[in-house]
Amino acid sequence: MRIKSRAISKIKNYSNLVKFEHSIFALPFGITSYFIVVKNTEYSYLILINIIISMISIRVFAMTINRIIDKQIDQQNPRTKNRELPLGLVSIKEALLISVVSIIIFLGTLFSFHPICWILSPIVVAVMIIYPYTKRFTWLCHFFLGLVYLIVPPAVSIAITGTFSIEILLMGFGGLFWVSGFDILYGILDLKYDQSNNLKSIPVKFGLSKSILISRLSHSITLIFLLLMGLFLGLQLIYWIGFGIVTILFIWEHSLVKVNDISKLNMSFFTMNGLISIFFSIFTISETLVI
Repeated sequence: MRIKSRAISKIKNYSNLVKFEHSIFALPFGITSYFIVVKNTEYSYLILINIIISMISIRVFAMTINRIIDKQIDQQNPRTKNRELPLGLVSIKEALLISVVSIIIFLGTLFSFHPICWILSPIVVAVMIIYPYTKRFTWLCHFFLGLVYLIVPPAVSIAITGTFSIEILLMGFGGLFWVSGFDILYGILDLKYDQSNNLKSIPVKFGLSKSILISRLSHSITLIFLLLMGLFLGLQLIYWIGFGIVTILFIWEHSLVKVNDISKLNMSFFTMNGLISIFFSIFTISETLVI
């Protein structure tokens, strides 16, 4: 029983290390991209499963590398000092092993994709490794994180067909500004620490009120790109119902964060953005299945 309990505890620590539940942000975008790309062709659930495995494994790699690179920062930051690496619940060796295994799994999925994926895969890996360093030299770090989400839809399309369409690229840009927008809000939580430790972010550069405004602008741009995507694809009623729900959720999200009250920021970050991702995917996929 004691061995079983330790094993369960370790698995829980590993899951917390990579924030496995946060896969809900990116994964639906990848799955949605798959259904858009293959809507006029034959479905392959084996390819879909490999896309899901590929996305999860590269995300686990990215999160683990992020935690390793940021260990010293996390140890000193009151918000992050109780993470698994600073507390020693997961060792650096264990984290490195997780990152190696996850990148091997990611590379293994490429065998089922278009051959060009082998050529492009180093770009994806490089972006994942570079991102944690960006906060050390540029306040545009939030948009570098968004770059990961810009890559997702075209990467899925390239994996299946070797190319991507303007519609898929529009979804990618929507993802870029969506993630950048909520990461700006999330950066508010570290404002004081970042200011005193020479770390860069939009909240540090522009202050609280302007950061909230930039986040709202970013999410407005997200809606513009998703609007254009729907128009270019000729999507019908189901998609536009989903688009309306996503718009309402964005408005609700920003109503929770005020200059004089950021107490609901965590709810804004986790709950609302999870719902946005899920609703966007459900309605978009449903539309592709009926047209």
